[in-house]
Parts: sequence; structure tokens; C-alpha cells
Amino acid sequence: MHVVMAGDYPAAPNKIAHGVEAVVAYLTDHLQTYPDLKLSVVTLDRRDQVGRKVVEHENMTIHYVPPARLPSYLSAVGSIQRLKAEIDQLKPDLVHVQVANEYAEAAAALNYPWLLTLHGIRFKEVDLWQGFVDKTYRGWFVKREERRALKHAKHVISISPFIQDTFNGQLRGQVYDLENPIAEAYFNLSEPGQPHRLLFAGQLIPRKGVHILLQAFAQLHRRLPQATLRLAGSGGSPNEVATYERDLKQFVDEQGLAEHVTFLGRLDETALLKEYADCSALVLSSILETAPMVVMQAMAAGRAVVTTDAGGSRYLVEHNQTGLVVPPNNAAALAAALEQILSDEAQLQAMGRRARTAAKQRFHADVVAARTRAIYYQILGQTPPKPHLNGTEH
Repeated sequence: MHVVMAGDYPAAPNKIAHGVEAVVAYLTDHLQTYPDLKLSVVTLDRRDQVGRKVVEHENMTIHYVPPARLPSYLSAVGSIQRLKAEIDQLKPDLVHVQVANEYAEAAAALNYPWLLTLHGIRFKEVDLWQGFVDKTYRGWFVKREERRALKHAKHVISISPFIQDTFNGQLRGQVYDLENPIAEAYFNLSEPGQPHRLLFAGQLIPRKGVHILLQAFAQLHRRLPQATLRLAGSGGSPNEVATYERDLKQFVDEQGLAEHVTFLGRLDETALLKEYADCSALVLSSILETAPMVVMQAMAAGRAVVTTDAGGSRYLVEHNQTGLVVPPNNAAALAAALEQILSDEAQLQAMGRRARTAAKQRFHADVVAARTRAIYYQILGQTPPKPHLNGTEH
């Protein structure tokens, strides 16, 4: 079976920029081990790091497609045409689309069976954007892409119950419940981390509520002065880097927290793994999330998680078992939860162990890849080959 994976993919294996890139990288790394699958990745080179290029990577082929450089939404229209051409020349049996955007538009316009994995609730995310022009014009096109994808997709993977809660009645096709994959490397991290060290990983954008986190940390620092916070990530666009991230750093300076709060910038996978290994717990302060990869990575690493009850996060973290869940936009509640979890080492370690156990059962890439392959065969009405004892297929 020839499968085209259509979605954002890292320009280099170790340089994962965001959650969807991580999903595509982790999933394809495991799908390519099945000898009955021929795997091709078609991805837009959004950062102009590769250009039009075809790369052989182990048992799969990666097709980097340069996006069209046109004004406003015309850029997306041009990119859709390029994606269509690239996918069509591959003549796949099935197209697996990651995100309801240009990739979905391209797949829907072709005559191949296709499967859509929904990442994020894009119409809600647009409402949290800053900047009138982006929110009004680009936001309109993003919402349109999402509506069209939901209308045309006959097969949809839902990565969180929050997806179905939100799109109730709009998912017209067959829905498959399947959570995102996490790479083996996270499960192999040793414990424990450094005492009283908190890690935030993600884009420094308003939707992530980083300003709330810093307010909470300022309160925590007065009660637990040995606590430290490390923020791994950068702004989502040049404008956001210049404004929101600048405001965050200014707040840290004004509060006298510069020696206790570290802005790490965007990290490659190796550096991010080290941050997970060294932290006591992960904190996520988002206003809106669907199924945050950083929470799943932390759980796989055996780290307790303090997260807001924002969208799909509540379906990942079991309160008082694998972490703590607090209301969004509430710095006082977040500070209290952080103090609780950092003040009880036994509880912290127990939560981390339970988190890793849950993650192995739910998120391990082997588990997710096997289920994904089964879905492929189900869509095509075929029976998957059974593995021999030596691991080959027949």
C-alpha cells in the first residue's frame, strides 16, 4: 500500500518546530518499519530551508514543496495547486492529511481516498490571534479551509474528545478515535529531574497564556524562592516575537525574576529532551488547547504536569493522579498548584510514575502507528497482512 502523508515535516529530523511536525515525524518513523507500506511525505517548506527537493530518509521519501509566494490568501491557493501536483504524480493508494488546511484542500480536490487528522480547533484559535489584518483576512481563509475540510472528509481521526465536543454534528464521515504518538526517546529518560525546576514548552503566544504563567510564578517565587522556570519556545510570527515576547521579558525584569526565569528560545529535539530530563514538572498555562504534545511528552518522560482545564488538556491529565488541573486565566490557582506539587517530592514522583504508565498505554508511537495502519486498511476495505514471528509480513 502506497500512503502519502501530507503535512508539515521538519526540515531536518532533529529540528522539530511545533506539535504537528512532531506528530508527522514520530508517526512516519514507525510507519516506515512496516514492509507492506510504501510511505511518501509531501510537505510545504514553510521556512524556505530546503526548497523543492526529494529526500530519501530510511524507508520513506520526503517531498519538500516550496509554498507559493503571493499576496495574502493567494499564497495558500498557489500552495494548494503545488501540493495537488506533487501528490498526484505519486499516484498513492491513500492520502493521510495532517491538519484541515492547504493539505486537506489539495487532497479533497484529487481522486484518491484520504484521511484527515484534525489538529487544533482552528476557528477558535483564529479568534485569539492578535492583529486586525491577520485576524480578519488570513483568519477568514483559515476558517474557510477548516469548514471545507470538515465538509468533504469521509474519514477523520479525532485526537481528543474535545474535537468531537466542539465539532458536534459537523463531522460527516467515519470518525476514528486515536491519540497522537510520542517517540521512544521520551520514555527512555531517567528520573528524577532537578528539584523545584519548572518547564514550559511551546510557542510564546497569547493562546498559551504565558503571561498568566509568569504572573503565577511571581506569586510562587514569594512563597518558594528556590523555584525556577525555564521557557522553551519562541513567538509564532515575527510580529508576535516583537510584541508579546518582549512584554513577557519586560514583566520578568520588572518583577526581579531574571535570575529565576530563563527564556531558552526554540530548541531542537535533543535540547528539548534534556530539558524534560532536568525538570521537576511541566506547566502549561494555555487558554485553548486540543491535545498538547508537550503534555504527552512530559508524561512519557515520567514528569508530573500542571495544566489548565483548557479544551482537551483535561482528557490527558488526571487530576491528583498524573498532575494537577486548574482553571485557565487564573494566576492564583496556578501558583497554588505549582506550590503544592513542588512542595511534596513523594507526590511529585508518584504522579510522574503514573503519568509514564498511562503514556505507554496511550501514546507510545508503536501503539499509535499500529492503530493507524489498521485504519488505512479499514478505509481501503482490505485485511492487513499478519506478521510472522520474525517480524516480516505475509
